[in-house]
Amino acid sequence: MKGLFLTDRPLRMKKYILLMALTSLIPSLLLSVVVTSCGVNDVGPEFDPRIPAGLTVLGIAVISPIIETLLMSLIFLILSFFIRSGLTLAIISAILWGLLHSLLAPAWGLIVWWPFFVFSCAYLTWRKQSWLKAVWVTTCIHFLQNLIPSIVILIAMQQ
Repeated sequence: MKGLFLTDRPLRMKKYILLMALTSLIPSLLLSVVVTSCGVNDVGPEFDPRIPAGLTVLGIAVISPIIETLLMSLIFLILSFFIRSGLTLAIISAILWGLLHSLLAPAWGLIVWWPFFVFSCAYLTWRKQSWLKAVWVTTCIHFLQNLIPSIVILIAMQQ
């Protein structure tokens, strides 16, 4: 994946995380606007109003990124036996995660494929240094990606 800025690590970890979070978030917000402007309303899952809003936000912003990153690392472990190209792995991962999210809300997959491409590139980039760093960096980027939507959900659940 040489030459792809998503996989360059000239930056320190904190700067890389912030840059990749913006690289993930801004296009996904634009994708969300495009999808909703086409009249699609089910761009995300429904949340149970009986569950406290704070717990829902905790699940979206903290727990989901951890679980999904760990699952992503397992998927990469398995796929890497068959696929050597990091770019191909990242693309397959993004498609897979888009499809999985579409099971809950069909249009959601159209929005999350890009962030998962970014997460995948980040994981594969930092995995060269260590598994723990790859999981940490990817989880942090994913957390920042989910933070704004979880705040919007928290506000909506309070009304």
